[in-house]
Amino acid sequence: MREYVDGWVDGWTRSRGTARPEAVDGGWYVATRSETEHGRYVLSEPTKERVHAVLDAEQPPRTGLKFPGDPDEWLPQLGAGWEPDHSGWFMTRGLGHPPGRQAPPGYELTLDAQPGVAVASVIAPEGNVVASGRMGLGASYAVADKIVTDERHRRLGLGTVVMAALERHALEAGLDRAVLGATDDGRALYERLGWDVGAPLTAVYYKPG
Repeated sequence: MREYVDGWVDGWTRSRGTARPEAVDGGWYVATRSETEHGRYVLSEPTKERVHAVLDAEQPPRTGLKFPGDPDEWLPQLGAGWEPDHSGWFMTRGLGHPPGRQAPPGYELTLDAQPGVAVASVIAPEGNVVASGRMGLGASYAVADKIVTDERHRRLGLGTVVMAALERHALEAGLDRAVLGATDDGRALYERLGWDVGAPLTAVYYKPG
């Protein structure tokens, strides 16, 4: 899993426009500095010692920790102030055959490509964005990120349309492998699109008081 997780960190930081990841023992630290997160550790080679080195150190509030591992095993080890985030999955896919789904009649697909990231959007007949997603373009992996569809426009295949556009762009950029972090709900969509589950994801945040 180390290669997948390292690739995810690389592409995710490009997608979000954060500071570049800093190497730490067994993984990475990203100074995200957002409204909801001060920073996050992502361990690509988690061990009990490395996990507890983060959990037991003095951390600023809103520090996150994520790594491949079974939440049922790791969450009971949390110390005071650490709270579980939503469970998830690391997933991977070869990009040789992107889905061929087109936008439904009346909907328009747009793609905004910038250095290191592409943003796909589906615009409804009324003119508003109803589905979107990002693809961070790392050194070795493309990273699908923030794939969302408006609840009022679901079951139209718009998530598939967004993913297809992003995967085609990644292929054109010279990448043939992708990785993402999926929620439980997102996992079903990605499996239908040919993504494979690599490992469960444990995610926690430090929220003292």
